[in-house]
Amino acid sequence: MATVASGSNEIGFELSRPFTEEVAAVVTLAREAAKLKAKAMLLEHRGLKLLPIPAHVGCTDDVRKVLQLTLRQYGPPGVQLNRM
Repeated sequence: MATVASGSNEIGFELSRPFTEEVAAVVTLAREAAKLKAKAMLLEHRGLKLLPIPAHVGCTDDVRKVLQLTLRQYGPPGVQLNRM
């Protein structure tokens, strides 16, 4: 399982693509929920497993939410990326 931040913009989306093909699942997050969902649907339509979570990595509560949802769904991540 891999985690990619900024999944709603082009850099985050492009970083997500190879991981969806190489690992069992990708958790992608971004502040803009609608854009994130649209990008996730592009990969899901190709049969790739993705968990999009609207979140801001600068917000402690959002980071906790991402960790809780990720651990509940997949267990601990093997890879974490942030485009910064």
